[in-house]
Amino acid sequence: MPRAVILTAHFIDYQAVCCHLSNCKEETHPQGTVYELGNFSVGEQIWEIAIAEIDNKNTSLALETERAINHFQPDVIILVGTAIGIKDVQAGDIVVARKIYGYESGKAENEFLPRPEVQEPSYPLKERAKSEGRKSDWLNRLSNKTLNICPNILLAPIASGDKEVVDKQATLVEFLRTNYGDAVAVENLAFGFLRAAHANHNVLALTVHGISGLLDINAENIQIDYQNIAVQNATAFTFEVIAKYKIDHTIKITCHDFGQSMLSDQLRLTSNPLTSVEGISYRTEQVYVPLGLVERKKQARRREDVAPEEGSELYRETEIIQTFEHQQFLERVLQQRQSPKSQGRRIAIIGEPGAAKTTLLQQIARWVSEEIPDAVVIWVSLADLQRRELEAYLFEVWLQAVARKVGQAEASNQIKNDFVAQFNQGLVWLLLDGVDEMQATVGNPLAEINRQLRTGTLLQQARIVLSCRLNLWDCGSNALDSFDNYRTLDFSYPQQVEQFIGNWFTFLPSSEIQTGQRLCEALAEPGKERIRDLVKNPLRLTLLCFNWYLGEGKLPETKAGLYEQFVADFYEWKKGQFATTGEQRKRLNAALGELARAAIDKEEMRFRIRQEFVSEYLGEPDAADSLFGLALRLGWLNKVGVDGENPREAVYAFFHPTFQEYFAAKTIEDWDYFIPRTHESRPVAGKKYRIL
Repeated sequence: MPRAVILTAHFIDYQAVCCHLSNCKEETHPQGTVYELGNFSVGEQIWEIAIAEIDNKNTSLALETERAINHFQPDVIILVGTAIGIKDVQAGDIVVARKIYGYESGKAENEFLPRPEVQEPSYPLKERAKSEGRKSDWLNRLSNKTLNICPNILLAPIASGDKEVVDKQATLVEFLRTNYGDAVAVENLAFGFLRAAHANHNVLALTVHGISGLLDINAENIQIDYQNIAVQNATAFTFEVIAKYKIDHTIKITCHDFGQSMLSDQLRLTSNPLTSVEGISYRTEQVYVPLGLVERKKQARRREDVAPEEGSELYRETEIIQTFEHQQFLERVLQQRQSPKSQGRRIAIIGEPGAAKTTLLQQIARWVSEEIPDAVVIWVSLADLQRRELEAYLFEVWLQAVARKVGQAEASNQIKNDFVAQFNQGLVWLLLDGVDEMQATVGNPLAEINRQLRTGTLLQQARIVLSCRLNLWDCGSNALDSFDNYRTLDFSYPQQVEQFIGNWFTFLPSSEIQTGQRLCEALAEPGKERIRDLVKNPLRLTLLCFNWYLGEGKLPETKAGLYEQFVADFYEWKKGQFATTGEQRKRLNAALGELARAAIDKEEMRFRIRQEFVSEYLGEPDAADSLFGLALRLGWLNKVGVDGENPREAVYAFFHPTFQEYFAAKTIEDWDYFIPRTHESRPVAGKKYRIL
């Protein structure tokens, strides 16, 4: 049965849609959105239609669009509503948007400089609407034909902002006519709707608006109820488009479409499992801030320590060949194949935990799918292999899942042969996420990947981009030495940190936008140097946003309380890849505390800790039930280079120096540790003073 979702912003629109449905029943989304689910019969074909009335803002609508698509997996999603006419239309007319300008996009200088973003409807639905607009059949679907006043149907551009438009706004009229001269109407929902819908490549999207008034005519001077006329007309025409649009679920799709179809399901933030308990879930493009990368020459050799307020410097690469901006990397390395070892065929994205490796890989996947002609982009989370060979996984799991997604019980021989042909033509891109999470049958995961690439005849033909944690990539012998490796850079402060905060709170209800602004202001206050450095890491910044949101614009009263929550959230975030028991976490936290305190107290460089020193407190990294190995897998400790005096000795650092201070402080139960309890006017013999 074909399925459609129709979204409306007003009760009058919602009622008009309901009138075309039968057998209606209520269905509630787990996050609370209430839908009406009914049937729409067209001859022998029956459509299942889900409708919802949502908040009247672009940002809210984008979230609800994403939610509805994920919940119902529709073939078609349509926004039905009203708009205010600018030119070439009359009240009661119908406008199907050919393109939609986001007119509030721009740059504020001495005056606002528009930099329009544009969204377009899905081509098949647009063409169907164009065809039906040339006919009068849709008029038979009007529930009250006396309301109709000879409407015209236009396929034309419209403008969309985030504010509800009133009938007469001289300033807005002038602005729109100056900057968006071909737009025939303006409203406040369609841009966010299409942007969210197009993130799901297997869903077709369209907007249909009835013209309820004109910008340069006062509503009070009009005696006819054009609001109702506009709604009735738009709804009737929408159902005519649905009735005439034929869905064939047995249609054969190309391998390129396979990749597009499956990829859309992968574009979710890895932090969603943590935040979804509060109803917060994002697609990567909603909050993504482009990260730069550095091409590494070799592991860093470090001789200097850092201050905690500059702790991110511990992870800064010192031996680099070149630094890339995000777009520069995509174009030069991937599109133009300018990489020294593999000419863009074998790329590794590396970084510490929470450095947005998966998010960057998702953006690479999306960019390749859209910008490289005929590319077949296949996303594989390597943890899902579960000791299965990658080539076998592609045929036995991935390709079968795609076949079922398009209504086939299994992939036919023709589809399999076409799939092999795409490999042989060099069109397949494998995006392999989380090498460090892969189960290896022999040796470490890097050696296992290398073995499969050497023996897999099809894999040798593919272009490969993978992500891997530093701890594995720099662990010693690296079998993937033919890969060009690029390391993610931290966010810059304040520009990228504040941009991310703005994005994170923008897609929440509008009242939360100011909450994000207050967080930016709080970070800028004097004395916040350490936390400003801490949140240059994307995961840690996400945790800060989440805790600020939960605290309704406040953080825990003490820094210890904040870090305690960060630690709990970090374990929750890692639960999917490396689950731990309460007893394991307790033992590890205690051992990390002893290590942290001893390093601060005894080591020459407090925050750069030699492997030999770590082993004294956590055991050897490769020992059975090793706390050292567990700390590395979870990411509490990360390799940051080799010792400047002895290159054979690895050097490690905590996730951030402020976490080291937190773990150390947790082990201190008596202030006598800092200054002797018996101190009066002179030093106490044999006691160490740690506060001057």
